[in-house]
Amino acid sequence: MNVSLFGLCLGVVFVLTQSVFADTALYPQLRSFDDKREAQIESEMEAQLYPWFRAHESLFFEGTPRIDGAKVNLRSKAFVRPDGKANVVVLHGYDEEMEKYIELVYDLFRSGYNVFLMDLRGFGFSTRIAPDSKLIDIDQFDAYSKDLELFITQTIEKKAPEKPLLVFGHSTGAAVAVRFSQLYPKRAAGFVLSSPLFDMPTLIFSNEFAHRIFGFFTAMGFGSWPVPGQKKDSSYWDFHKSDNSSYPRWKAFYQLMEKPEMNFEELQGPSIHFVTEVTRALVDLKQLDVRKTLQAPYLVFQGGKDVWVRLPEQEKFCREVASCEFVRIDAAKHAIYYEADSIRVPYLKKILSYFEQVLAR
Repeated sequence: MNVSLFGLCLGVVFVLTQSVFADTALYPQLRSFDDKREAQIESEMEAQLYPWFRAHESLFFEGTPRIDGAKVNLRSKAFVRPDGKANVVVLHGYDEEMEKYIELVYDLFRSGYNVFLMDLRGFGFSTRIAPDSKLIDIDQFDAYSKDLELFITQTIEKKAPEKPLLVFGHSTGAAVAVRFSQLYPKRAAGFVLSSPLFDMPTLIFSNEFAHRIFGFFTAMGFGSWPVPGQKKDSSYWDFHKSDNSSYPRWKAFYQLMEKPEMNFEELQGPSIHFVTEVTRALVDLKQLDVRKTLQAPYLVFQGGKDVWVRLPEQEKFCREVASCEFVRIDAAKHAIYYEADSIRVPYLKKILSYFEQVLAR
């Protein structure tokens, strides 16, 4: 063989080998999400996924100041690959933290996307808002969207510049995503709304009526009080009352929350003011004249067995905005992103297909 040709072949082999090794170093080599991973998720979470997730440094940035001027520090993580196709920001739901999304982050990252997360204010390791740090509160609902804008400008655009932005929001995070798309209409190329909180379960009352009642008690000085009957008890960690139907995934997350480093103070429920602010935002987002202004493309998923958000406002939203596809999954509960494989696999395939369609526009 000609020496120069031999050298060229060696160079090609070296480049390909380095590419494979580099790709291996980026993330654990688990079976793909559509290859019956569910049965092994407990051991794989403990041995590979959680260590990989934790190895990415938690970065804190300063969010929108509180109304009284106090600082708010927000925890975030960034998963950036050299060949990332786009930036995906994941917004968690009510009473959650980013660790619940480890497997989703892995699947999006392995599929070629940069992934960014933050603990919303008042949750996880981010600054608590209520005077009683065990209560969930928000000074103003729009603070969530303003925090996201700061996250984009201070972190995402610096770590992965000039990449399209895609937003994944679950439950309350999905409501935040929609409000963000209204306040910053040119920011993101597309939105995935998973089990979106468009109608809060407020017993037999409408969100409009609940807002008036809770708003009255807030105005009377009771906003910092806990909502009656919302304190957690021992049944909170009962799988049969959980937000998904995959016992292995539920068990993996339960074991994760038992780790000593997950030592943030456990939240016990919402304040009266929190419900006032959230119902105010939901009432506004239900207005047809508001929905007609929303021009972003949305993909909305809703589980048929979901009792954590009130149906059928999700499908109605899709009919009333300019560009939306609605997917109902009858067998799914609330947390579709960590449901059983029979539900989660087609769900993820649909999300990835949607991302490709958005990026191709």
